[in-house]
Amino acid sequence: MKLSATLVLATEWPPDAEPDPAILRDLFGLTLGEARVASIVGQGVSPREAAARLGIAEESARTVLKRVFSKTGISQQSKLSALLARLAVR
Repeated sequence: MKLSATLVLATEWPPDAEPDPAILRDLFGLTLGEARVASIVGQGVSPREAAARLGIAEESARTVLKRVFSKTGISQQSKLSALLARLAVR
């Protein structure tokens, strides 16, 4: 007989806290770089600003974001934000 268990930890987070990229990586099969871009852009930040925060070119951030959209089945930044808000992965 196979048993499984789940641990749920409920805690308050500031509403503007960025999702943990490692969790996004594991949930969606993203690379850590993709998860970092998704975490920032998912908070409503533009790809240009996300690129500046991460020290990468804006075009690189946009390319990474397209891969994130492909892997998550999402096609808009607003939908990515909504998904991350629903997941509350922080």
